[in-house]
Amino acid sequence: MKIKLRLVTLLSFMAAALLLLMPNAVPAQEERAQLLPPPAVPPAITRTTPATVVVELNTVEKTGKLAEGVEYNFWTFNGSVPGPFIRVRVGDTLEMRLHNDKSSKNPHSIDLHAVTGPGGGAKATATLAGGTTSFKAKMMNPGLYVYH
Repeated sequence: MKIKLRLVTLLSFMAAALLLLMPNAVPAQEERAQLLPPPAVPPAITRTTPATVVVELNTVEKTGKLAEGVEYNFWTFNGSVPGPFIRVRVGDTLEMRLHNDKSSKNPHSIDLHAVTGPGGGAKATATLAGGTTSFKAKMMNPGLYVYH
């Protein structure tokens, strides 16, 4: 009986140690990013554990005023230039879903300066009009980053 109890204790300890060494073994909660158009900024994140943060952006081409008497065909994210602010924590997994509005005349993509890799996601999100693309990236470095 003592040997069986010690074996169970040892196995429990080993399982707990593996979870500590492999934090991705525990699935992260999933949440939708709160996206706000500039100059508004999403509220501070109060959770203390990593999550998969789903960001859905829609590229829309729309004509707007660039200067007095000058109109410009803007490529917007969710209808604004610059696009909405996105807030995540270090350790989060960003799941970017990019939709290109069916009325678009051009393919669109997104380059997130917080993402290391080919064009910050631009290659993975080359999206034709009416289409959707996506990718995931682990947020590894603190900071304030731009995207375009």
